[in-house]
Amino acid sequence: MSAKNEKYILFVCTGNTCRSPIAEVIARSIFKKMGLNIAVHSAGVSAWGGLGASINAIAAMKEEGLNLGSHSTKPISPQLLKDATIVLTMTLAHLKMVKAFYPNAKAFTLNEYAKNSAEDIFDPFGGDLFMYRQTAEEIRRLILLSLEKIYEEI
Repeated sequence: MSAKNEKYILFVCTGNTCRSPIAEVIARSIFKKMGLNIAVHSAGVSAWGGLGASINAIAAMKEEGLNLGSHSTKPISPQLLKDATIVLTMTLAHLKMVKAFYPNAKAFTLNEYAKNSAEDIFDPFGGDLFMYRQTAEEIRRLILLSLEKIYEEI
């Protein structure tokens, strides 16, 4: 997955089919446009390995010129969490599960990291394309709010 000693951000949600892969491709795009060499990965606390992203996640990202078509889900593991420089979860429940897997993870909810808020990011799973667009817009906004902090820590 990642080269030894690679610094990276790991986004975490439930199944690694919607929010965390959306965050992964959005962050990767933002970092690339800014010329930042920051690796990004995603995983799920209840993910089955090897599945694809949800149809509407793929469609919402395609509208933005981003490709989720080749995404392959993966579950979190202690090693994945240990190797991550920063772990950003979509909900407080995800954060608690991350900490249960690997207590020393440098982990936060994305909202907490971006704006010191306890809000969870809405799960669009099973929803229509509009819900996925809204979720992607919120994730993009939070990543942009986190840029300075990410840059300092990575």
